[in-house]
Amino acid sequence: MNSHIRYGTFQYVASRAADELQRFTDYVIDRHYPQLTAADRPYLDFFDAVMQSSIEMVVDWLRVGFVHGVMNTDNMSVDGETFDYGPCAFINYYDEDAVFSSIDKHGRYAFGNQRPILRWNLERLAEALQPLCTRTALTYDELESRLDEFDDRFDAQYYTMMRKKLGITSDDEEALVDEFLEWLRKSNADYTNTFLELETPGTFDDPAFATTEFEQLREKLAAVGLDEELMQEANPRYIPRNYLVEQALDEYLETGTLSTFERLLNVLENPYISKDMGSQFQQPPPREFDTEYTTYCNT
Repeated sequence: MNSHIRYGTFQYVASRAADELQRFTDYVIDRHYPQLTAADRPYLDFFDAVMQSSIEMVVDWLRVGFVHGVMNTDNMSVDGETFDYGPCAFINYYDEDAVFSSIDKHGRYAFGNQRPILRWNLERLAEALQPLCTRTALTYDELESRLDEFDDRFDAQYYTMMRKKLGITSDDEEALVDEFLEWLRKSNADYTNTFLELETPGTFDDPAFATTEFEQLREKLAAVGLDEELMQEANPRYIPRNYLVEQALDEYLETGTLSTFERLLNVLENPYISKDMGSQFQQPPPREFDTEYTTYCNT
């Protein structure tokens, strides 16, 4: 963790000590983006860099099925690090509406909402930087212009990520990626295991993978992708599935032993290396588990 400077820190300074905002921003640039200190437009470039690093971070969350759980501006780092995640979780079955946080009653921070919430947070950061517009060459129109690039830049980062997960070596095939995502939405298949099944058919005994539609989709992907090296770099073999973490915690609380935790840690230390394909560490829980599982801010 490089620091705990957040989008919300800028909101605080802008509202409580606006005359210190320029000095504070200079400090943050020097600390986290020193390459911008000599730039012609350091404040505009700073906002741009924060937006890009945040896009890369959230796309990486989507890559592995991570739900941050409480994506307010006070929990967003300005240097693209994942931090202050309390009620976080990983999805098992693909569901863009997946929410685990006890405080997220309306799905504001659901798995599929992390992109629009990032955009909302960036809008708040731009507003916090607005006092600089009266003291420097920065204009709010320039900040809004960069915000207008958000969707295209997020799409570019997201489709690049998804092509790697599907082993597609070309720079196109967005329509095929969209078709694959639609299959995930309809099938509600296990997100992590779907990519492993695409790599090595027959690994998992899941009815979703035995359908004609899945086989036809795999054939389409095989024609343009399923590059093994790309897929192994982009797709973890293991994730810290919530029910496995709970089992490890329960064992320690009940018996004082860490054997389950140590076995889980052993596979998670190198999550991109298969130790035992189809093992218990790759099995999703019963579907009822995800519908009932709740995380809290001290998770």
